[in-house]
Amino acid sequence: MLKNHFSIFLVLLLLIPATFFALDAPVVRSNTHPEGVWAGMPMEFKWAAVDGAEKYCWILASISDKEIPTEDNYCTENISAYPPRKMDSGDYYFNIKSVFFDTESASTSYPIKLDVGSPSRPTLSATVLSDGGIELSWTASEDDKSGIKEYEVYRKLMANFDLRTTPIHTIVLGSVTSLIDSNEMEQSKTYHYKIRAVDNAGNTGIVSNEVHAETIAKCDLDISFLTDLSDTGNSLALSITSSDLIYHGGLKAVLPDGSTKTFFTDSTPFSEWSDSFDLSTVEEGYIDFTITAKEFFGDSCDFERRFIYDITKPAISFVFPKYNDKVSETVPLQVKVEDVGEFKSGFEPITFFVKEGSSWTSLGTADEGENSVYSINWDSFSTENGSTKLKAVVTDLAGNIVEITQTITVINAFEGAVDINSAIEQTTAAKESALETKLAFEGNAIISNEENRLFDEANVKMEEAIILSEFSDLESQTNAKLLLSEAIILFEESETVVQTSVYKTADFIFNKEQAGILLNAAGISGATEQQALEFIEKADPKRQLQILRVLDGNTEYFKPLITISFLLDVNLLSDRNSEDLILQVIEVVPKEFAEYAAELDSNISFDVLYDDPKLSFDLTKDQYRKRSFSYALKENLTQAEADALIEENIINKFVAPPVLLSIGTLAGFELPISTDLLLFLGVAVGFIIAVLVIILVLKKRKSKRKRSGFEGASEKKREKSNSGLGGKKVKEEKPKKDFWKKDGSKLPSLRKKDESPLSVFGKK
Repeated sequence: MLKNHFSIFLVLLLLIPATFFALDAPVVRSNTHPEGVWAGMPMEFKWAAVDGAEKYCWILASISDKEIPTEDNYCTENISAYPPRKMDSGDYYFNIKSVFFDTESASTSYPIKLDVGSPSRPTLSATVLSDGGIELSWTASEDDKSGIKEYEVYRKLMANFDLRTTPIHTIVLGSVTSLIDSNEMEQSKTYHYKIRAVDNAGNTGIVSNEVHAETIAKCDLDISFLTDLSDTGNSLALSITSSDLIYHGGLKAVLPDGSTKTFFTDSTPFSEWSDSFDLSTVEEGYIDFTITAKEFFGDSCDFERRFIYDITKPAISFVFPKYNDKVSETVPLQVKVEDVGEFKSGFEPITFFVKEGSSWTSLGTADEGENSVYSINWDSFSTENGSTKLKAVVTDLAGNIVEITQTITVINAFEGAVDINSAIEQTTAAKESALETKLAFEGNAIISNEENRLFDEANVKMEEAIILSEFSDLESQTNAKLLLSEAIILFEESETVVQTSVYKTADFIFNKEQAGILLNAAGISGATEQQALEFIEKADPKRQLQILRVLDGNTEYFKPLITISFLLDVNLLSDRNSEDLILQVIEVVPKEFAEYAAELDSNISFDVLYDDPKLSFDLTKDQYRKRSFSYALKENLTQAEADALIEENIINKFVAPPVLLSIGTLAGFELPISTDLLLFLGVAVGFIIAVLVIILVLKKRKSKRKRSGFEGASEKKREKSNSGLGGKKVKEEKPKKDFWKKDGSKLPSLRKKDESPLSVFGKK
């Protein structure tokens, strides 16, 4: 007992801190992200230790009252935290609390202004001034978070220079977009410039295009390079041009291995010069050209130009879209391009193409974006729906050309931008059209697995889109419209899977004067016959056997169907305006066409009469207005089987023309039996038979027990009877059982049923 009390005391002692001890909330500070100041990555947060705290749980969220979990992966025993580096720009809160067992402090929310985006790329231009300076101007960079702080301006006498090895020439405040450079300028010198923006969070932007300008001088000498890189050899075409005659000109180059090649020295006066330089034995690297020249009055025109001999092809890959992606409306085409060689020459703008037919159509060019990703927006409405290819081509400044292709599927079910409700309406219309086609085929017993698959897949996408459409954010709305576009294409495709054409036809021919005889042969007489004859005169019913050739994908088969047509009797419709069902059509189907009604299908529901396959079709007013309906064999036939139906004149095996009657008029004719009634009668008959069998078995057992008491006496009588024949037992022969009618005549043998023309193919 004492031990139990001591255990309880220890538990209460442990619970005392959790019950009465109050924890302070941590006080947060950050050197990387001072409160209210935009900053980038990385992030660091620190706080003073809280007395009694076992651990500190924190979460970085976009709201200040975000619930902080206490699981281990959200908590630390340290007094500092370093959130992950991959986060989007925006306003956040560093929410933190102290924890000791089940006791938690209040939360502290430290506000953060995070900017991880880079400023946009400025477009730079340069103009030579008459005083010897160069004026630079550029388009303002944009930064939608912290804003532009300044622009870094880089200058060098060499083209294609690298910012990593070039010091900043000057810094311009972010509100200024021009600069006149006259600092330590020399005449007849060509200066090259690049700039980039820096935002208030310290993020550097995309480097501008490179421009150059030559300070005022008496000569305007220039040199250009054109490379020819091929499998058979590499060469460099050089050309020098000047508006004035150049005297005492010279051109030499320092090759990557340090050796020197001289093209000419102290040449005769010229204004144009060109030559080709074989690079097949030259190592990859920098080739520095030096030109020395003087114009007529002795002014110097010396300058240097670097050519980067880069024979390593750049790497290019699609970022978006991916292989076999489905795209629609405006598509951001994105490729990542990397200069993977040791000597990087840079790139020309990337060119995009789309395959249209057998040719490629240019979609435009893209300059470098963030993280070496080049992108343009493509309006996919200009391209037909379906599978096609995109191509991106990159050419570096050394002349290497690389291209990449991507297979995609264009899906544009809507013309231009439509709202989600209009998209759902258009998809619903496409579904109704596909469903109508599907039901029409099924009414003719044409069932296509591929059509059903496409229809079901489209229906699933449509239902998913409707669920997504309930969310108002742009991503959900866009994905919903893309799903609806796919659904429309699938619905439309489902309507084209099955193609039918009339292969052969045969008409039922009868003499109207003998219509009464034919109706009697079909079991119709009396008042029912009179009404049927009246409808024959009014509606002129016809029957035709049509053999349809069905192409279901790569499968071909033949489908026989019977089409009943008649004239539209306006009086009939007006007389029964208050009722939906207005006409009953009786068809006595010959066994040669179908053994049972279960072998048939129709676009109109029908009942089976007593003498299967006698059928009763009940037509509504709308069905009657169509003036025709059909029923077909469910089984698919080969061409030979279809030909047999025509050759055997199956259509004229029908004993009577189509019988048209008013609803409920079947006097002198068997009434139709519903499926439920047949099922009920079958169960009832089965139950009665089972009861009779049980009674017979019980009677037989009772009779057997009665006979068992006389078996001994009976056996003795039989032995005595046999002993009268010399003691030999005689085998009793049972009389042969014959079947006779009551009048004494013998029953005839059953007649074999006539075979169908299809029996030669092993079919009933």
